Amino acid sequence: MTDRAVAADDSDVGQLNALLTRLLAAVSQQFFHMLLLGERRQSEMVARLKLIDDEDFPNAMRIIDLLLNRGAPILIEPHLVAPANSTGAILRTELAFEEDLAAFLPSLEVRSGEAQERVAKAKAPRDDYRAWLVDTLRQTPADPDASPDVRESPRLYSVLLQLVEQTLLHAFANWHEGRRAEASTSWQISGAAMLYLTALAEFSGSDNHPSGGIEIPGSTVADSRVRFHSDIRLVRESAVCAEEIAEASDHPRLAQLCSTIAADCNRIARTTNGEPIDAEFGRSAVFRDFRRARDRMNR
Repeated sequence: MTDRAVAADDSDVGQLNALLTRLLAAVSQQFFHMLLLGERRQSEMVARLKLIDDEDFPNAMRIIDLLLNRGAPILIEPHLVAPANSTGAILRTELAFEEDLAAFLPSLEVRSGEAQERVAKAKAPRDDYRAWLVDTLRQTPADPDASPDVRESPRLYSVLLQLVEQTLLHAFANWHEGRRAEASTSWQISGAAMLYLTALAEFSGSDNHPSGGIEIPGSTVADSRVRFHSDIRLVRESAVCAEEIAEASDHPRLAQLCSTIAADCNRIARTTNGEPIDAEFGRSAVFRDFRRARDRMNR
């Protein structure tokens, strides 16, 4: 690669990181909304959100891969997700996010062909998705007044979402550095956090988030010497948050769920890096081998 091409690539890094942050925020919000709509058996809406999610998540993974291929720093900036509860509020929240994204995407001016491909991939499905949201909102009856749901600890959601993102970065970083077993360990922890969030999703939605939503701290790729320890620190923090809810909640099902999550996190905290995680509730064949995830991404 020529010096001029390297310079062009370097100029893309900040914008690719900004795009990565927004795609991960989109994916997290879509994730909660698909699960909440699925509980109400609104399968057509779930299928439409899945179409956009199936574009955004692989694109985010390819941006991570691209940045690591260049030896560039990765910075996921702090971001916010605010999953709604009622159907109309979910559609309005998705539309507001898409309108913000529509204003942001034209500001990206990347120079390398690979970066331009990532930006184009992010732009491609947005107009159709926005049009669908507007049309569906027009046909959706007004939401009845909903009784308040359980909202006892946005901190648990925040820590688990940070754990998903951080371990995703670390799985890629370990892979690029030839640490294949460690990559799978990171990927398995990310999968466990996803399974906990899946179980917690029914308690996540609110049409009036008093704090504005769930704040997700930023993530970077930690030095290889402390990478695994930084992931386990978040696993232990997740256990503490879940234990607090289990002890304080007057909602029996949520209390039991959080007790189970806390116990599982405490098992994972005893995992040896490069070995399969010690988990029961958080174990998933889909997240067993990071090689398989990369193969799916590259299809």
